[in-house]
Amino acid sequence: MAEQQSLDDIVSPLDAPQWKLATPSPGWTVADQIGHLAYFDANAALAIVDPDSFQDSMAMLLSGGDNRSGDDITLGPFRSMSPDELLAAWRSNRMALAAAGATLANDTRIAWYGPSM
Repeated sequence: MAEQQSLDDIVSPLDAPQWKLATPSPGWTVADQIGHLAYFDANAALAIVDPDSFQDSMAMLLSGGDNRSGDDITLGPFRSMSPDELLAAWRSNRMALAAAGATLANDTRIAWYGPSM
């Protein structure tokens, strides 16, 4: 939570043009980086609270089953948000992940896109 808050403290004062700045990830902006976190925080929470739905979501993403690119699937909804909307989505999703994670024992493993975590 502290690490996420540190990043929040960095990005929350950015103005709209700064959210569109390029990052070291080819083709990604600052907004894309936060959208990526928002998507995967939500899916990590889903993996905890609804493993079957997570498996369906993961299978669709990994197979490209709906003919969209991985970025379109994971970032598409976030790319249409304003910076304020994107921050709110990321904050909400990270809180959902924290709440879901708090229900787990320290040695619980959760299905993920590669090996379980």
